[in-house]
Amino acid sequence: MLELRRGFGGLQLILTVFFVQPDGVVTFDWTAQQQAYVLSGYFWGYSISCLVGGTAAEFWGPRKLVFVTMLLIAILTILSPQAARIHYMALVAVRFVSGLAA
Repeated sequence: MLELRRGFGGLQLILTVFFVQPDGVVTFDWTAQQQAYVLSGYFWGYSISCLVGGTAAEFWGPRKLVFVTMLLIAILTILSPQAARIHYMALVAVRFVSGLAA
């Protein structure tokens, strides 16, 4: 359900999400260390992109760089569930590249 409210002199967009657990829920038997790798993959990529982001923006221009990186992040986000089903390191790689693009 999507709802639009007016308050505090501005508009608020409120998104209500209904969580439904389908019958075909996939659970992963990952250890705590594997979960830590998955969660930290994005931040390792992001730490590298912080170092080269300004230079890349000067070289390609900020508009083009933001467009390409947002497109790449969107595609990688769509591929994340499939990567998780393949292997946890595939998901780490997808999250690492997403961090590089951020």
